[in-house]
Amino acid sequence: LAIKIIGCNGLCRRCYENRIRSVGIETGYDIDAIVSVLEKTFLETPKHLKSNHVAIHGGEPLLMKFEDLERLAAKIQELCGTVSIQTNGILITPQVIELFKKYNFLVGISLDGDTAGLNLGRWNAEPMPMEEVQKMTDKVLYNLKLCRDAGLRVGVISLLSKYNATEKMLPGFIRFLLRLKEEFGVGSVRTNEALIYDEKDKAEEELSEDELGYAFCKIADVCLSDSSIIWFPYRDIVDLLFGFYAEATCIFTKCDVFKTHSETAILADGSLGTCLKGGLALDGIQALIAEGKSVEERYEVLSQIPQEQGGCKDCMYWCMCHGGCPGDAIDDDWRNRTRYCKAWRMLFWHIEKKIKGIIPNFYSSPNFYPIRPTSDLVQASLRADKGSTWRAFARYNVEDLRKQSCNLEKQVPTTGHRDIGHRDIKHRDINHNNKGHRDIPHGNKGHRDLVHNNKPHRDIAHGDTAASADWKGRK
Repeated sequence: LAIKIIGCNGLCRRCYENRIRSVGIETGYDIDAIVSVLEKTFLETPKHLKSNHVAIHGGEPLLMKFEDLERLAAKIQELCGTVSIQTNGILITPQVIELFKKYNFLVGISLDGDTAGLNLGRWNAEPMPMEEVQKMTDKVLYNLKLCRDAGLRVGVISLLSKYNATEKMLPGFIRFLLRLKEEFGVGSVRTNEALIYDEKDKAEEELSEDELGYAFCKIADVCLSDSSIIWFPYRDIVDLLFGFYAEATCIFTKCDVFKTHSETAILADGSLGTCLKGGLALDGIQALIAEGKSVEERYEVLSQIPQEQGGCKDCMYWCMCHGGCPGDAIDDDWRNRTRYCKAWRMLFWHIEKKIKGIIPNFYSSPNFYPIRPTSDLVQASLRADKGSTWRAFARYNVEDLRKQSCNLEKQVPTTGHRDIGHRDIKHRDINHNNKGHRDIPHGNKGHRDLVHNNKPHRDIAHGDTAASADWKGRK
């Protein structure tokens, strides 16, 4: 559950909320409505489904009046105990830090590097001299240190773009990540791909699939060389390969774009909305959450469309990925798979190969495709009775393991699209600026994005080996 305050002092060109602000949506907020809906949501949600924390998100949430922020924090603590906030860090003051301490905030800070060159994707709606970018960057790092010195738990979200994650810029970015751990004691970092929805800015900022895949693999090499480093999504990938799916980031789940169950947003006027990533936000619309249960038409369809036509059919990593986040889909059409499919497959295969290099007899979850194996079944590939992780005599035949999984649900439909309801979604009478959907087959079926559970290393050799190219052996 997140509370979205649209107003922002950062004004990054790539922000997926820019179009909402650009059409004149009010950037103020109704604190009474927000608190009322927050209470009502917790009252009406079954106990086992209640969120264990609420994220105060933006825009920039520290633009709220101080007394409103404290009122909100007190209510969240009363309802669920844990408050988190995602901020660009510019507006953190000693008074704000005292508030964070009083309500035991989890503090997430958005920063893409410790130099102006790495951090050019921030505060760039208007041209800014490099000296000013460096001053802003240093101010955020100073405020981050104040938070850590006060004993607060701090994590960082960084966006991977051409400013910090090309082959040329990546070593400096990795040094920044290591500096966070060694100098500031911040070991929890999430690196998200920078999504650029404005065609004019894409060429300057957004990484290609190959560039992103290369960056993913190089960062993974550093992360997985030290057990004290908790960087995401790299730790998530290891979990998924071992069959641990429950705690994975929302981009690896079957997200209903009209409900975004991993992040229900309380909007600034008290409405319940989606996470606002992609979708109607591209047309300046704050999408309200749909009624009824989540449905999975996108995933039933994608699993049957050939990969060369934009789908996911026969992809060994389907049980881990499910086509990726609908908010970064090909052609900005949520029905398609992620436009970063190749980069994710490069990362999956790179980490899988590293694990199998250490444990040759290990069968990861993709080896069971189209079955989505339990973690117990994945770990059963290491035979306790044989006493070896690599000797040939101790190796299972994967088909024997498949037989053990015969009672598990297949993740890929083998028949036509189920006759399920296609909800009539209530929405405001507004112009949706419909865009042409790329002419690729979607089957003969009807079908109709803290902090995303963001959980927030010595200067060692990073290795010069190129990111794995033989991932292509995986379909």
